[in-house]
Amino acid sequence: MPKLFRFLLKHIITGIIIGWVILGSLLWFDVLGFGSLVMGSSSRYIALALLGVSFAVTFGSASLATAVLLGDEFNSEDDGDRQSGVTVDPLSDDNGLLQLVPMKTGKSQVE
Repeated sequence: MPKLFRFLLKHIITGIIIGWVILGSLLWFDVLGFGSLVMGSSSRYIALALLGVSFAVTFGSASLATAVLLGDEFNSEDDGDRQSGVTVDPLSDDNGLLQLVPMKTGKSQVE
């Protein structure tokens, strides 16, 4: 499996587990009557499914975003000068995503 997919899966699964632990804690300790409200409902399985999916999406994406923004996992000694696991050649016409555009720096050159 490529390094990027391992990175994504590891951090998403970590966030999902953290979210489900928090949801389980909220239900188990009955914080502000939340556990008894959900478990006393006639449609508790639908409520648990919706809560489980929403906590998984929220905490999974938060964990992944934190890992991407910290970015320390791809900075290893064997990568050399590269800062990420992806190398893009901005001059090639193959990707079509990046183009070099000359910029003016705002400094006037006096001769």
